[in-house]
Amino acid sequence: MIRASNLSFSYGPHRVLHEINLVQNPGRVLGLVGPNGSGKSTLIRNLGGSLKPEAGQVSLGEKDLADYSSQELARTVSMVVQERDSEPGLTVAQMVMLGRTPHLGLFARPGAQDQEIVLASLESVGAVHLAQRFFAELSGGEKQRVLIARALAQSTPYILLDEPTNHLDIRHQHELLRLVRASGRETVIVLHDLNLAARYCDDVALLDRGRLVAQGSADEILSPDYLEPVYSIGVHRLAFQGTTHLIFEPRDEESTA
Repeated sequence: MIRASNLSFSYGPHRVLHEINLVQNPGRVLGLVGPNGSGKSTLIRNLGGSLKPEAGQVSLGEKDLADYSSQELARTVSMVVQERDSEPGLTVAQMVMLGRTPHLGLFARPGAQDQEIVLASLESVGAVHLAQRFFAELSGGEKQRVLIARALAQSTPYILLDEPTNHLDIRHQHELLRLVRASGRETVIVLHDLNLAARYCDDVALLDRGRLVAQGSADEILSPDYLEPVYSIGVHRLAFQGTTHLIFEPRDEESTA
């Protein structure tokens, strides 16, 4: 379980997160959604330890995040953020092998098991054929899949993903999110596409201007009552083959209909 309690964060004088209380329940995928600038990326970085809360706390299981050593945290949480790693001299296989670093002793070299984990991680994201390519030469979508493979190779119980479907085509968006659901990891994922959130997230936390508007099941939160005031757009829900689909209608078009 990942829990944020009264979490606040500022960039200089600008308060970005305001007293967030949030829970990722075991065995369930939690999606963070909200308009641009609502604080989703900042929140997931606080949950993963790359940013330190100004106030409040984050806990993983029964332990406060602040009590983890850097190596222990790297064995516990893997993250994929929006920025692209450059690493111009590394091949894809070497990039993914970096995910094994927290599990290696000082000066230890990767062994056969590490090689197998790297190969399995590349296979899971459909990127084995890229193994000997230089990472810096890949397209945006290819880089994204490699970074996700690296997070999987890290073999952590928690995985945090900030817009992992960026630069991916529709097929790979769905393949990736199916993979995340099947991985068995405790997962928090930032998504802009609310239909992807409806399909692949068990629970959803809706943010707006740095505040948590609501958290609950995806079916509960991804509804016109919650979404229309936050996004300022008309929302219609349809059900097709047991899956919720959202249709959006700009308010100005609604008023002239």
